[in-house]
Amino acid sequence: MPATDLIKRSAHLTLLPLAVLAICACSSPDSGQVVARFALPGAGASGEGALQNEQGLFVLETAGAYVALTASAADMDTVKESWPVEPGDYLPGTDYVDLTLKVPAGAARRVEAIAFLFADGRPYAFLEEQKLLVDLEEGETRDITIELLEAEVGEVSGSTADEVAEVWLVDVGEMILLTSLSSVGGVYEFPFAPLNRELAVYWFDVNGEYHTDSQSTFVLTPDVSKHTLDL
Repeated sequence: MPATDLIKRSAHLTLLPLAVLAICACSSPDSGQVVARFALPGAGASGEGALQNEQGLFVLETAGAYVALTASAADMDTVKESWPVEPGDYLPGTDYVDLTLKVPAGAARRVEAIAFLFADGRPYAFLEEQKLLVDLEEGETRDITIELLEAEVGEVSGSTADEVAEVWLVDVGEMILLTSLSSVGGVYEFPFAPLNRELAVYWFDVNGEYHTDSQSTFVLTPDVSKHTLDL
């Protein structure tokens, strides 16, 4: 079955969109653990190449998948874990990954999960349907499910000057290189840009110089699902 079929079905069943969070007390008297299990398609990645490029971006096409778990609140420092860590972490047959956070006990802990896949030559994003706030008390054990749904997509496109050689679509929130185009020939188009994520377009010129504009970030929405940026 093609990977696309698996992913589309997963948005409604159980393949990727469920991150099951078990929230429980650990040995420390004033903190707890948030444990998330992310289901994966099991396709794996080649394990070749670095997960981060020279610009510090996580390269989704190389990794094949990316998942992250974050907890935050007004009275604590934000804690975060992400996966994969090494190029060979996502091997064929890997059908789940567990992430664990140590979170101080307290009220209104914002627990957030997110996932990305690269399959069939395109990126997929899986986002929370709604925000989750958890009161984490000492000695308490709770099981909570966050449902991650496949994000709707929009289009990012534009014209390019003659000196533009390669264009990247970047998720700014997670600093992920979602996909890239080379030999653009005067125009570029990313038809699978996820909605409701802060995005940016980066590019290289024919001399190998890297360009980005921190003011050019944007968010696609169901009402405004197309963005034009000429380079």
